[in-house]
Formats: sequence, structure tokens, C-alpha cells
Amino acid sequence: MREGISAEIRRRITAALGSGAWPELYDTVETIICGALLQVGAGLLDYRRMIAHVENMLRLLLPET
Repeated sequence: MREGISAEIRRRITAALGSGAWPELYDTVETIICGALLQVGAGLLDYRRMIAHVENMLRLLLPET
């Protein structure tokens, strides 16, 4: 099941970033998303705060979007 979730996360990231992004960018965004989900699962963040954190991190990483 975890492999399926990881594959779906990677598929959505690839669809969002397109095929021209650096491979390191895909890995970084995937780490941000998975880390945020881990924090929610551990009870450190609720989903609303997680979304805000992820949005802020992605704005720093991808300021032109």
C-alpha cells in the first residue's frame, strides 16, 4: 500500500511540475509532501496547518509559480 501511495504522490508531482523540472526538484517536493504527511500522522500538525506549511515551502522553492 505504501508503494502505491508513494507512486501516486510522485505521479501528481510530475504532473504538476512537468517533464522539464530538475530531478532534484521532484525529490525535494516529494520530501516536503511526505514529511508533512508524517507530521500530520504523528499529531504534530492538523491538515489545515500542514497545507499552509506546504504552500509556504513550495512558494520559497518555486517563487515564479
